[in-house]
Amino acid sequence: MHIVSRLFFSVFLALAGAVAATAQGDPFSANAYRVERDNLAEKNAAADTGTSGVTADGKAQSALGAVAPRHFPWRDTQAFNDGWEYLERNLATPEEAAIATGWVPVTLPHSWNAKDTIEKAEYRRDVSWYRKVLNFDSAAFKPFSDLYHYLRFGAAGQSATVYFNGTQLAAHHGGYSAFTVELPKHLRRQGDNSILVRVSNEKNRHLPPLSGDFNQYGGLYRQVHLIRANWNSFARDVLPTIKSETTAAAARFEVAPIAIAGALKTSPLKVELTVTAPDGTVVAEVQGAAGSPLIGAVANPLLWSPEAPNLYTFTFRLRATSDNAPTVVDQVTLRHGFRWFEFTPDNGFFLNGKPCKLVGVSRHQDRPGFGPALSDAQHDADLRRIKEVGFNFLRLAHYQQDDYVLQRCDELGLLIWEEIPLVNVIAPRAYPPSEILAANATSMLTDMVTQHRHHPSIIIWGLGNEISYSTQDEHAELHEFELRLIRDLNTLAHRLDPTRKTIIVSHDSDRA
Repeated sequence: MHIVSRLFFSVFLALAGAVAATAQGDPFSANAYRVERDNLAEKNAAADTGTSGVTADGKAQSALGAVAPRHFPWRDTQAFNDGWEYLERNLATPEEAAIATGWVPVTLPHSWNAKDTIEKAEYRRDVSWYRKVLNFDSAAFKPFSDLYHYLRFGAAGQSATVYFNGTQLAAHHGGYSAFTVELPKHLRRQGDNSILVRVSNEKNRHLPPLSGDFNQYGGLYRQVHLIRANWNSFARDVLPTIKSETTAAAARFEVAPIAIAGALKTSPLKVELTVTAPDGTVVAEVQGAAGSPLIGAVANPLLWSPEAPNLYTFTFRLRATSDNAPTVVDQVTLRHGFRWFEFTPDNGFFLNGKPCKLVGVSRHQDRPGFGPALSDAQHDADLRRIKEVGFNFLRLAHYQQDDYVLQRCDELGLLIWEEIPLVNVIAPRAYPPSEILAANATSMLTDMVTQHRHHPSIIIWGLGNEISYSTQDEHAELHEFELRLIRDLNTLAHRLDPTRKTIIVSHDSDRA
């Protein structure tokens, strides 16, 4: 378990999808080589279990109790992790990959750097391919053949291009955020359909992180899920945005207009919201036309805190109204915690109006012998240990982590600082400033905030870590680029989520 206990650095608290180009050299060392000598026993135990890690931590997990189940917001979601094949070859096109030999079966999560990062200094940073066959005529899919189908990738390190029956559907750049890809009906075939994913963790000066004290792993190292939806449905790549203003007496909430996908064959559409308390009691019901905000209140809410992580369930139903009885055509479920907090310069942090001492630790998402390809059991074990040791504050260093991690932090009562991997060097002195890097960083921040802002555990968005700022006199162009990027990211974070604070870590306070 790679949990690094540390003092938080001096910080500045701010109150106030781009295409990655081909790698063009490496003017600095991006290697994060670590020999985990103290973990050799764990490494050896894991050596023959592949990369899924389901049983490697079984003894420790059994002592902690059953693994908490993964919560899915979207109806009709199923795991899509079995039956994949892996090809460790740098091929340029899906046509080359389709006819290549050497494919081996794998189960996701999977990383080709599961072991080499602790065995040698120069771990593999290259291109590999994944593939899977999907047959819509099989018994499992035939009843749903007329519906929308989406693949949601938990992450791909560090960039990925997805092909369906030879046609490129999406290119995602950034190794830590989830991305959703629709499988268009017009591209589907009778019988077998081919899914090919080209994944790269090659060094690339336009894609953060450029350097850092952690590995830039390659692979489909988080879970993949297949999501189905009706022709009239909530969008599968955007979750409802819940804003709440909370006091001990009442919690007023507002849900921004929810994105609707589909052909809208049925009109009109109505959205219903039911709010359920932790004990299962319905405490609020709101409805409105699709495309309108939903506003309501909960009296005397049970507050969320590390001591009592109370979670309410928000169930959104999309109804199609007609001459007949209204029909539920889709449903999305989120958990939400009512709480409020404040940072004060003289008296520290307050949660729900009471002083709260933040006792913190940092956590990287990897383990010896597995790299980043962790099972839910391993995530769960890490977080339970953090909680049981006595921490109430967790920094997710230095990147967006798995959806399941945030779910468990909500449930366990861990306050979270989550950040993007803008680390150390962002403007190498051997090159002009990269506007592609800036766009990729912007995309990473947008993904992180929009995908995780519904989690009550999060109180801080991190904009970067220990950035090595250029000097204004010697590298004025780079210096201005760095400062402009941080300012722009700060503005974006507060626009996407005005309820949280932003933070940036610095070891170079004179220039920062």
